[in-house]
Order: sequence, then structure tokens, then C-alpha cells
Amino acid sequence: MSADAAMSLVIGEAKRLGHNGIGCEHLLLGVLADEDGIAAKVLLAHGVELDATRHRVAEIIGNGWQDSVRWRSSPRAIVVCRLAEVEAERLEQLPSNDGHLLLAMITEGGGLPNRLFTEIGVDVGQLRDDLLTALDVPEDLRALYLRQRKAYEHAEQWRSPDS
Repeated sequence: MSADAAMSLVIGEAKRLGHNGIGCEHLLLGVLADEDGIAAKVLLAHGVELDATRHRVAEIIGNGWQDSVRWRSSPRAIVVCRLAEVEAERLEQLPSNDGHLLLAMITEGGGLPNRLFTEIGVDVGQLRDDLLTALDVPEDLRALYLRQRKAYEHAEQWRSPDS
């Protein structure tokens, strides 16, 4: 799916909620709405379903907020979209796609998507592994990627809040 088509799904999900901005929750819903997409299939295999996620997002953030007259993206959504491009580059898969966007949400580690994954009981490490399989990442590149992720996560555990 093209980036424009994917963004159309994301905007459609935001509009469904009556929002005029894009947050990570809308990115997640847009990924799920593409039923034929890699990310949607992997998420569904982990018990993350579109209708249930729509309902939970509406419960958490509500319907109908509009904070400006123009469409804009939250700072975290901007970071996740850029990180999707970085993830695609790291995996030597350009251009980025919905799978890289989901990988970026997992890597970023915050926001509503990760809160929902925790609530549902999704094993994010297994989700990442299954996503790498679905993206058909070669074994040597996959091993390097996972070692880098593990090192980064280990370093994050030791980082003090004051640093």
C-alpha cells in the first residue's frame, strides 16, 4: 500500500472519532484498518482486533476533540513516522510500509498503542519477532537488528531519569 493510501486510512480513523489531528492511536487504527497489510495480520494473530481497538481508543481519548482548524500530527506521531523510515533503512527495506510503522510504534515504546498492547497482554518482543518474520528480514540482518534492540533496551533500563 502506498504511503498516501495508508495516510488516508489513518485520517479516516481520526475522522471516525471526530478528531482533526493524528496521534499514535490513529496510526495504530490505520494500520489495523488495512486488513491485507502485513502489520494488521501480525496484530490480529496477537489478538489485537480493529473493532475492539477502536472501542478502547474511544474510551481512553474520547470522541470529537478538535484543537485547531487544521490537520496536524502529534509530536510522538511525527517521531513514529520518521522512525518507520529509519527502521526500513536499518532492515534494508525501502520504502517504509505498514510493518515498519508498527515496528516504529513498538520501538518508540510509548503512547497509546503500547498501553493497549500491555492491556491486551501482547508480548511485544514476540510481536516484534513475528513482524520481522512477516517482513521477510534475512536471518543475519534480523539477528543484528535484535542484538541492537536488546542492547538499547538494556541501556534504557540503566538510564537515570535525571540524565
